[in-house]
Amino acid sequence: MKRPLIPAIVFGVCIGSLGLIWFFRAGNDLPEETAATPLPAVVRCVPIQARMYPITESFYGKLKANVHVALSFQIAGRIVQLGPAANMAWTESDTVVSGQVLAQLEPTRYEARVAQSTALIARARAGIVEGDAEIAYQVATLADAEHNLKRTGTLASRHAAHQRDLEKAELEYKLAQAALDAAQARSATARALYEEALSNLTMAEVNLADTILRAPFDGAVARRPTEIGQMVQPGETILSLVDLSSLKLVVGVVERRLPLLRVGQPVKVEVLALDAPARLLTDETTTIGGRGGIVSVIPPAADPRDGLFKVQIRLDQCDDTLHPGMVARAKITVMEKRSVAIPAEAAMRMGNSAYAFFINRQTSPVMDPASSQPPDVETFAAVARHVRFEPTLFGSDHYLVADLPDNCKELVVEGFNQLSDGQLVRVIHEPLWNRTASVQTSDGPD
Repeated sequence: MKRPLIPAIVFGVCIGSLGLIWFFRAGNDLPEETAATPLPAVVRCVPIQARMYPITESFYGKLKANVHVALSFQIAGRIVQLGPAANMAWTESDTVVSGQVLAQLEPTRYEARVAQSTALIARARAGIVEGDAEIAYQVATLADAEHNLKRTGTLASRHAAHQRDLEKAELEYKLAQAALDAAQARSATARALYEEALSNLTMAEVNLADTILRAPFDGAVARRPTEIGQMVQPGETILSLVDLSSLKLVVGVVERRLPLLRVGQPVKVEVLALDAPARLLTDETTTIGGRGGIVSVIPPAADPRDGLFKVQIRLDQCDDTLHPGMVARAKITVMEKRSVAIPAEAAMRMGNSAYAFFINRQTSPVMDPASSQPPDVETFAAVARHVRFEPTLFGSDHYLVADLPDNCKELVVEGFNQLSDGQLVRVIHEPLWNRTASVQTSDGPD
């Protein structure tokens, strides 16, 4: 009974194999589905064009007074006045005018030296008068002795006088000559003492005048390190004065940027402490904030303390809002260069270089999504190109590029985040957020 089952099993296996073969052959004969054509990316572009742009450099520094002096006495003494009057004292920021009394030393000893020198002059003058009188007396005595000597000599030659009388006359003449010489010497000494007394009087008067310290120019008190009653020595600082009518900005410039500057170059100076209040003012006539100036001094050597060149900028306008020590920024146009301005938000920065996407218009074959045949139609297509460049200047809003390729005329400013080099794009002119809904529901290119 088992034998009749074997042919039935074999027959079933054959039928199943034939069915499988037919199934696979039928599956291979099915038409292939057409691959979906990718949609172009939607972007917004703006045209760009090269033009002349000023290249500016910013330097920071502090305001300083053109004239800042430390005043001191040239003599020693005790301070009895440290203000415009005996009952007043100077404080920092007080204004002074040229010639005004700033401080005074106790004048008693210097007045005494003036009186002493005056007395010595009177004494020396009396000595000169006495010496002149004595000289006149000795001249007369010498003349009488000379006459007596000649007369005695004549008598002695006639044997009318003794030799002893002649010798006596000669001695009297010599004594008279010596007395005259001594009188003349005493008179010269009296005149020398007189000249010395005059010099001492002049010095005493100068020292007395130096007991009063006066302002050499109009300015303001910057520092007062002394007090009334203090003993001071010559050269010790009593007051520091600054001239606020003319200020300068001193900026530190590194060696590689120094060739960009030249004397006489115009500068825009922005005082940082006054910048914030200036933005709140609505009066357009206000001058707070930006001011003009020119480069006045470029030093020949760097400061050994920090290695920077301390360039001086003279301010055109100075008023009571500016004070020495304020931090300021100098903006200087160092050159003008033909460049293209790339918005910073449309570029990706990588170190000293950046890249952006530009539109390249070219003829490109267009495939019909409903046909499996090769494309036979060409159209003017927009292709995104990835361009890398090195800006001349990285600004906060724009990057200035001088060597951009000539075919980069349209810059992608929106929709570039998902682009790749060579990707087809569809360019629109309105912002992308106005087209968001239509882009999401679009089934294909227009």
